[in-house]
Amino acid sequence: GEESSRNKNDNYVLLLDLNMPVLDGWGFLAYFEKLDKPMQEKFSIYILTSSVDERDKEHAKQYAFIKGFHSKPLNHKMMFGILEESITY
Repeated sequence: GEESSRNKNDNYVLLLDLNMPVLDGWGFLAYFEKLDKPMQEKFSIYILTSSVDERDKEHAKQYAFIKGFHSKPLNHKMMFGILEESITY
């Protein structure tokens, strides 16, 4: 009862930049991929990046847990779309 309903609401939206110092987005995804499936399913990951390289978009498609790929800058319409989309997952 209570435990299962609490877990259903423990979902997070993560906006991931590919170009970060120390640990870039691809490095983060390599770590994230090692998490167990129930933990991965708590997150809706959207790449938000300044990269315009088509290879990055293709590379992102290799990860089933990435829900979208967006270019910066983030605007209100994009943010509301991401939030609306993440609620349906």
